[in-house]
Amino acid sequence: MKNPKHESSNNGGNASIHWRMLTMLTLLALICTAATPVLASSQPQQPSQPDGFAYGWGIDRADSGQFFYNMTSRSLAYDKNGNPHFAYGGNHLYHAWYDGSWHQEIVDASFGVGQYAAIAMDSNNYPHISYYDAYNGDLKYAYYPCSNWFISAIDTPAATTSAPVEAGPSQPSKWDQLGKELAPQQLAPQPEGANSILSPTQTEIDGVGEYSSIALDSHNYPHISYYDAINRSLKHAYWNGTQWVIETVDKTNKAGKFSSIAIDNNDHPRISYLVDSIDALYYASYNGSSWSKTEIDSDVAGGYSSLAIDDNNRAHISYYFYDTIDDAGYLKYATKTSGSWETSVVDAAKDSNGNYTGDRGGYTSIAIDSNNRPRISYYDFENH
Repeated sequence: MKNPKHESSNNGGNASIHWRMLTMLTLLALICTAATPVLASSQPQQPSQPDGFAYGWGIDRADSGQFFYNMTSRSLAYDKNGNPHFAYGGNHLYHAWYDGSWHQEIVDASFGVGQYAAIAMDSNNYPHISYYDAYNGDLKYAYYPCSNWFISAIDTPAATTSAPVEAGPSQPSKWDQLGKELAPQQLAPQPEGANSILSPTQTEIDGVGEYSSIALDSHNYPHISYYDAINRSLKHAYWNGTQWVIETVDKTNKAGKFSSIAIDNNDHPRISYLVDSIDALYYASYNGSSWSKTEIDSDVAGGYSSLAIDDNNRAHISYYFYDTIDDAGYLKYATKTSGSWETSVVDAAKDSNGNYTGDRGGYTSIAIDSNNRPRISYYDFENH
């Protein structure tokens, strides 16, 4: 196998989880070998267009009345039949999918789970979801083989050894000062009948599973990048065929927010992320034996990062950049060509004097088309 072979000090603390999961996956593999996926139709279907639209974009409501927030650039994935699957949550973890009509289900009914949900579809059309448990501080993982969801806590505060935080700037970062991150108290009123995330007896704690992103290698093994708020570090968890392996990728300067993971043609993980204390976009890549980390852009760069790898193993990253000189935000794009990183502005407004203005480029999500060209969706803060 081409998966990373290095081990982590966290393995011993999670031994019981590893053995239970290994036993369960072995049994499921025996049961599911000849199974037909139940979440996908035999032919690709397209969501129906709203009345009055003969051409152009069709808009469907995949779900309504549920409480969800802090979605990620990996909240949407397509199965082999071209059908969309969404993962989302806040009070619970939800999954919606389309196979000619929309279906919704509660994947994890535990209270306070589902933020930072990311979904990937494997070659058998089975979904894999990483997500955060806000009230236990856990990184959680849900997998659907055959007919039932299998749910486990991959990393927990109890299993995480608190390490001395490396020194960094003492002042709040510019990113924190922008206040772009969505918090529960900033949300609009919930729809009537929606379940609240708030509880009089529970509060959110610092945990180890925020900003999760998931990708699958050629063996359908999941790789998850995420932020450890206890140690202020970027972490990577992956299933190596026998057990979960957990490692720290970057532990400097509050590294790991807005992580986005992709797997290259050699089954090696790559991650884009924000280093919060220095407001910089970073990129980490694994070569089979060790991780290397590179600063790609600075000032206030790296929020809402999204990473994709094309057929030539070339990395493409979309992200939000805040220009402190012109006091403006815009969408940027980075890629590595001829051995060096190049960045460019994709969308930004300018005034009559040629100075940047406005604020756009939030919540980016990037994908690569069949011609290895990047496509990016994003949010315009100024015009909503």
